[in-house]
Amino acid sequence: MSHDADGGYYYEVQGLNSAGVVIAASAPLRVDVKAKPELEPPEWQGGKPTLMASADGSIVIKWKQVEGATQYGIYLSASNGEKGREFKSQQNSYVLRDLMPGKYELKLRSHGQTSKPGPFGKSRTVDRKSTRLNSSHTDISRMPSSA
Repeated sequence: MSHDADGGYYYEVQGLNSAGVVIAASAPLRVDVKAKPELEPPEWQGGKPTLMASADGSIVIKWKQVEGATQYGIYLSASNGEKGREFKSQQNSYVLRDLMPGKYELKLRSHGQTSKPGPFGKSRTVDRKSTRLNSSHTDISRMPSSA
């Protein structure tokens, strides 16, 4: 077996005599090995996030399922430039809880069983408006990522 720079492997079948000497050989056969393709990013249902904001700072987001995906990554970042977090869901929806009032950017990607995560899709901005008084909200930087 040998291989080339293009990802091609060459196999050859040989016939040996009792002394181990090659007495016949097939023509080399090239086999191309390609990486498993990444999964496409999910699409937002209706072309934009399906949102249901509640007074407790929760937002429900939904997206279309991707064939072959075993879970999804939901990347949430605040519009203030603060580093975001990625959450995981095995469903095609997720509830973001205890968000402080403000604007957030959301991005989705698919994870397959045997492939690396796919690329993030188009981002969407959501606005979590203040809907309750004298309440505490969780800062995005302190929200744990789910596995």
